[in-house]
Amino acid sequence: MQDYPKKKYSTLFLLKKSIDKKIMILTKTNKKIKGKLFSFDSFFNLVLKIDHHQKSENQIILGKKRESFFFIRGDQVILLKFIQIN
Repeated sequence: MQDYPKKKYSTLFLLKKSIDKKIMILTKTNKKIKGKLFSFDSFFNLVLKIDHHQKSENQIILGKKRESFFFIRGDQVILLKFIQIN
């Protein structure tokens, strides 16, 4: 893995500390995407892991979880918000 800057408030440093934490992203197309940060690179490309229940005919089937991974190009990100889970 690449060594990232160790400045306390650099963007890459904060992202590195946020791996496996919940975030919300707003894209240029005005879409909000929530998930756990899985990985990123120096171009601000992000991979989010999104857990959701499998749906069948608009009903949630309990106990069957699926994981989806979303790749988001860094040039599409307008806003990144860290979500606190209490």
